[in-house]
Amino acid sequence: MAKPVSNLRNRHFRSPAGLCRVLWVVAVALAITSLGQEAPPAAESDALLAAFVYNFCLFTEWPPPAPGAERPDFVLAVAGRPFPALAALSKRKVGGHQVRIVQLGETESLPSACDVLFCSGLGTEARAEILGQTSSRPILTLSPDPGFCQAGGMVEFFVRDARMRFRISLANLNQTKLHISSQLLKLAEAVPAAAGGN
Repeated sequence: MAKPVSNLRNRHFRSPAGLCRVLWVVAVALAITSLGQEAPPAAESDALLAAFVYNFCLFTEWPPPAPGAERPDFVLAVAGRPFPALAALSKRKVGGHQVRIVQLGETESLPSACDVLFCSGLGTEARAEILGQTSSRPILTLSPDPGFCQAGGMVEFFVRDARMRFRISLANLNQTKLHISSQLLKLAEAVPAAAGGN
């Protein structure tokens, strides 16, 4: 599915610092709107992660769809443990397309129409199986699980010093026709070289 470059990028993303400020504002705003005042710390962390997932959707470009293959929705598949915080994204749009969340069953394959795959809590074999289904397909893959990039994923989230951070595997990203904002790439931390990341 083709999505135009966001106008925000031209106005605010001329430096990593500017992009970081925009990401933080959007992330916090989404986290706040998806939580009640009495939300526990774990829910706050999940909501912030969901906001970062949404930001990656906004600042990634997909190749144009084949003629006749256009569709009205933007599909985000969730594999592994349910991640309720992502439900807030179903009220939002990416590139003018309504986000649709698809929770996959334990042995369910990726839907034929899929733009993003979010993995959480999968075992080694299950993760390898689902990532194998994204091969040669323009599907952005993200996860908070350690070692996700080394296992073939593109974006791995983690927390350090009480801050949400992320790694991006260029080696895995470059196998697709996806393009993540260059300024966003500058904010990413390197995948450990010993594991064959970027």
